[in-house]
Order: sequence, then C-alpha cells, then structure tokens
Amino acid sequence: MAFQLRSCWTFLCIVIFLLRNISADPSSRYTLNHTKVRFSEAIKRCSSGVLTTIATQQEVDDILNLISKSVLLEKEFTFWVGLRIKSKCVDLSKPLRGFWWLENNSEESEVSRWVEEPELSCTTSRCAALKGRVDGSNVTWGLIPLPCDKQNNSFIYPLQHATPETTPAPSDPGPKVTTSGPRLVNGSLSSSSLVSDLCQSPSIPEARWITLVPNDGKRIKVECWSSIRFELVCSGEPTVWRLVNGSQANFTAIGIVCANANQKEHHSGLHSSILIPVLIAVGVLVVLLVVIAVTVKCCLKRRSKKRAIKKAEKMELKSKTRKDSFSLA
Repeated sequence: MAFQLRSCWTFLCIVIFLLRNISADPSSRYTLNHTKVRFSEAIKRCSSGVLTTIATQQEVDDILNLISKSVLLEKEFTFWVGLRIKSKCVDLSKPLRGFWWLENNSEESEVSRWVEEPELSCTTSRCAALKGRVDGSNVTWGLIPLPCDKQNNSFIYPLQHATPETTPAPSDPGPKVTTSGPRLVNGSLSSSSLVSDLCQSPSIPEARWITLVPNDGKRIKVECWSSIRFELVCSGEPTVWRLVNGSQANFTAIGIVCANANQKEHHSGLHSSILIPVLIAVGVLVVLLVVIAVTVKCCLKRRSKKRAIKKAEKMELKSKTRKDSFSLA
C-alpha cells in the first residue's frame, strides 16, 4: 500500500514538473509558456508554429486576462510575441515602428503601446516583447524592442484548436477563406487549411512559410527563409498548382531554390562576420607600419643631423689648428 502511494506521488510530481511552466485557461485561445528561451527557440516550441499577435483590442484583452489569472506569474513579466524587424528601417511614425507580424507579414495594428521606443536603424535586427506588471486585477503593459538571440524570455502563442474569425458566407456556394490567411511552418499546409479541393496540399520542407492568399481560395504564397517568394495558382487543365506564368509548379525545384537561397544568405552573413574582423586587423597593421616607418625616418634624420654637426665641428677644429700653426711660424 505504501509503495502504491509513493508511486502515485511520484507520478503527480512528474506531471506537475512537466506542466509547471505552462499556463492556459481552457476558455482562452492562448498559452503562456514561462520557460525563458531566445526568440528563435520560442518559435520552435510553439505548438501552433507561430508566436501570438496583439494587433486588436480583443487580442490584448484576452492575453492580459490570461496573464492576470496566471498563478505562476511574478509581479513583472516579459513575453516574446510574434513581432520582428529585419533588413528594414525603423519608422517611428508607424504604429508598429516598421516591425511586422510573423503570422501574416502585416504591419497593421489597432493598438500601439511602446514602453520603450526602438532605436533608429536600418540594419539592426530586432524582435519585440510584451512587457508589463500585474497589480492585483490591473495589468499595465507595453511593447519593447530586444535583440532576438541575446536575451531569454517567456513567450505566448495561440492554441492550434483556436478558431480564427472568418468572413461571412458568400451568397453563392464557394470555398470559405479565413480573413487572416492561414499560415503553417515547415513548408506544408494541412488539408484542412486548404480552401481549394481541386489541388493537393503542397509540401516544401525547405520553405519558411506557405500562406493562403486572403479572399482567394486558389492562390498560395511560398516564402523561403531568404527574401525569395513564389506565388502559385490552382488552375489549368489538368488542374494543378501553377506559377503565375501558367507553367506547372515543380515543388522539388522550388525546394532547391529555397535551399540554395537560404544557404547563400547564411554564407554571406558568415563571410561578412569574418570579413569585418579581417578588415579591422588589416587597418591596425597598416597603422602600425605607418608609425614604424615615421619613427625610423625620424631616427635617421636625427642621426644624419648629428653626423653633420660632428663633421662641422671637426672641420672647424682643423681650420683653427691650421691658423694656430701659421701664427707660430
């Protein structure tokens, strides 16, 4: 009997240990994960494949309500959200300051509250986090810019089973399209996400996103991890996925293009990270050589000047000796 009780307690402890870092309200569409990780790792750990947006007042209210109910949460909190800026200039006149939502590549937001404004830059990659404080039932909040891979924070993501808002059904029968445009990671779309039953769900593991075009059930966008994108249309005879020029899409070829582009971007970043220290080292070496050359030149001039002075003194001494000898004679 005692052994069985110990086994039950051990099992409960294991369950509590595994779930203690996750907070979720059964009625909520979001999950709080209190494990502190970097931005890229947070995305990988999201069951929905994407960090949350807080672009509408409804989203803000739902998320803050979940945070206020989280018994594991401390007074102050910082959560990664799906907001990022890369290879673009910060624009303080925009609500999101030039950042964009990873879920739909949108820069639109009904709410905009920044606790700390991002620095003006066109080259720095930054991610955004939701920062705030819980004081009883009141929650103060705002966005802050942070380095994506230098800080560890908790994160928020939407649940997979959460039902997104949909557009009203059209008068004529046709495919239903979600307003936000479903997007899944790892280069694939589930069959339930496809709004067109004529073409099979494409699978391109090398792609970063495959997105349904809003209000068009026969178009998808394929985005590589680099800036390369493809737009495919379900059309033609036979009805298959085609490029915008009408040619049949070759998913293998698209995957190769994405893989090559991703590798090229990685290598270019690696080369630039190596080239900068090399250039600095060369610059320092050139400065040292110039300093050495100037020092040597100054030393040679000083030595030649001393020799000239000694030679002049000797000549003067000789002439004086001759004069003395003439006077004695």
